[in-house]
Amino acid sequence: MVFEFTIAALMFFGIMFFIISYLNQSVRNYSSDAYTEVLQGKAFQISDVLVKNPGIWVGDPGEPMVPGVEAEWPVLNSTKMAWLNVFCTKPDGTGYSELKSLFGLKEKLYDFDTGENRNFNITMTALRGPSEGPAELVNCGKDPAGSRRAYIKRVGVTELPGSACSGNICLTIVDVSVW
Repeated sequence: MVFEFTIAALMFFGIMFFIISYLNQSVRNYSSDAYTEVLQGKAFQISDVLVKNPGIWVGDPGEPMVPGVEAEWPVLNSTKMAWLNVFCTKPDGTGYSELKSLFGLKEKLYDFDTGENRNFNITMTALRGPSEGPAELVNCGKDPAGSRRAYIKRVGVTELPGSACSGNICLTIVDVSVW
């Protein structure tokens, strides 16, 4: 009788160990996927604010109260892009930090989240004629090399006087990454 009880107890604990290990692995994968989905939503929000919103800019060069580079959808304003690039690349890093706040990247996404470690990267590249090659209009943020990130790519047009584009209107690729 003791032998049968010992075998039953070992089988019970073995099965319970397997179930708990399986649940532990599954929950980790699902929570990681959920966090990536939240980052994807943030990347989409940032790209939407930039390309479908004229923004509110103060001064010259402008500082954003609300960042946005739209002139009239799908046309993007090259002056506002230049302002965004200058603001974001301030030598002391305050522009990048302020943009993180304006984009809502410092907000808590869940209970144990501080939001301080979340970053972004925005690049806006005009595709000019084959003789000139692409022109990088905005390069804001760090490159998330090797980190898990969410990525959105948008397309608009920008007027660039003196370029080899059709009627000075160039196709512009807007890339937004959040990690």
